[in-house]
Amino acid sequence: MKVELLKRKAFDSVLADISSAGWPAGEKAAPEQIERFDWLYDQVVKIASQYGSFSEGGLEPSDFASSRYVDPVLVPLFTSSIQVPEPMWEEILQVLQNSGHPCAVIFDGPGGLQAITSTGRFIRAHP
Repeated sequence: MKVELLKRKAFDSVLADISSAGWPAGEKAAPEQIERFDWLYDQVVKIASQYGSFSEGGLEPSDFASSRYVDPVLVPLFTSSIQVPEPMWEEILQVLQNSGHPCAVIFDGPGGLQAITSTGRFIRAHP
């Protein structure tokens, strides 16, 4: 999988564009948007759990952690204490591409801040 190294501002811009395509910032999420978020979040948790341990809320030591009790956006953030394996990225990409809407998933961990988008971009924030 080819990694695009982007300055942090450009990295954030790519993800902000995806997020705003789902619904404008500052607006309350509609029920169907919350359903999209829950579906995407659940799919990523299922995949992450196949590659390591997962902690909801990050209160327990684990390989991966996140919380669904944040703003329901189309770019959820997960933390990782291990390097995210390439097959896991590929599985997440399939979920994103099958979602039917612009979305992405971010992991913050040993590889730095990395994301994969529903358009197939694999990006990493570079200082």
